[in-house]
Amino acid sequence: MNLKKYFLFSAIMSLVTLSSCSDDSISEPLKLNFSVRNLGNTSTSVDTKGVGLWISSTSLSSLKDADVVKNQKFIPTGQQLAAEGVNWTGQEKLYTYGYYPYDSNASTNPESYAVTAANHANLMWAKTETSFNGELKTPSLAFAHLMSKIVLNVKSDAKEAGALVGGEVTLKNVLTQGTANLLNGSIEANGSTSDITPASVAAASGYEGTYEAIVVPQTIASSAEFLTFETTGGVTINATLDQTLNLNAGEEAVLQVVLKEEECVVTIQEIKAWEELGAESAVAEKLLPSFNLFDLYDVDGVKGIVISLDENSDGKHGWIVSLDETECLFWTGTGRPVAIPQNANDATANLNTVLAVDPTLDAFPALKWCNDKNVNGIEGWVLPVHNTLKVFGSLVMENESTRETFNAAVKNAGGKEVNLYPDDWSDVYYFSSTCSMTGNVRCISFSSTYEYYGYTAYTPSATIGQSNLAKVRAFYHF
Repeated sequence: MNLKKYFLFSAIMSLVTLSSCSDDSISEPLKLNFSVRNLGNTSTSVDTKGVGLWISSTSLSSLKDADVVKNQKFIPTGQQLAAEGVNWTGQEKLYTYGYYPYDSNASTNPESYAVTAANHANLMWAKTETSFNGELKTPSLAFAHLMSKIVLNVKSDAKEAGALVGGEVTLKNVLTQGTANLLNGSIEANGSTSDITPASVAAASGYEGTYEAIVVPQTIASSAEFLTFETTGGVTINATLDQTLNLNAGEEAVLQVVLKEEECVVTIQEIKAWEELGAESAVAEKLLPSFNLFDLYDVDGVKGIVISLDENSDGKHGWIVSLDETECLFWTGTGRPVAIPQNANDATANLNTVLAVDPTLDAFPALKWCNDKNVNGIEGWVLPVHNTLKVFGSLVMENESTRETFNAAVKNAGGKEVNLYPDDWSDVYYFSSTCSMTGNVRCISFSSTYEYYGYTAYTPSATIGQSNLAKVRAFYHF
């Protein structure tokens, strides 16, 4: 039976009022409802993993061209959904592309997103087009699985029921890697085949055992070795399919496995839409608060001082810095760095460059200190790029008045003030995550020589003024 139960969650997004000559132009905040089909009992995990969206005022040939939202994470928290970083300016149409679970790495190449069945078992996708024409509407997204599920219902025809059941089941020669296109919701298997062990679940009615496995969509030939069953008595039985099995995205293939004394017969019982029981309904709304420069931002466990506000955001979006800071090395190695993040505008891209060679970040203390703030469902704290760090520098490093205001705000919030060591300004540097091609990390400094465009090598043998250490504050875009 094709169940259609929906987990509903919604958000009030931060919007700019539409200016138009028409009397019926949209002037209210746009409310989005996302209908997520088939999550069922995984709805709890959505609270932390979130849903990623691209939103555009025009139909897209590349998700990177989205002009409203690019891979923005939406996180439901209880009965609320935090819709952060969205700025809708009243377009007549919105094209929305969504997937679950959210992954910041999907931004790099969303039309060729590398996935595996093990790590993306519940990968889902949806798209919707909404025409407003002066009428406030609620766009809806119905998500569907991109992977395929195999269900094995096992029984034996042995004289003693269950005599052959209870051993180890192995699916042979299946593809478990693929590339997903998050623009059109397609997925293509690639890589080499491997053997996998299905998970044992509650036995279906009339069977002695039931097993489930998630694989990428693929075609399995009837002549290919498909299954091995090793009984509790140590007998190994091999099986092939009785016909070709086409595993499509979002489908569940139910197979019957009959164990005989010396053979195993596998037949296709049913191929149906892959949906799960236990779907819930909930509607949540959240109005984003507005902030002023140097306000204390304290929302959903994230706390910091506002140092800049995005243009046309009505104070709803901008950058904060952490209340605390540290002093450390950027990199603990010697010689040429093993990773050189050079992006001056995207701190996440710099982080991913380093994670590719050092997943623990143990060799990059400055990045690790900032990234370690992302715990308990919080994501977004970064070591800032150079261009963002300049904003901080212009406020607290170069301007005494705004520095005093910043320090007062930090002190009132129980944080650590910026100490510029006025007797030796050349000692005061803050690290960014942006490096030069030669492996020097860009800093801000109160030094008249460096201003806030300074460079320094981040190896322990190099120096920053009199020290190879620099200060670090974590940044967060709200």
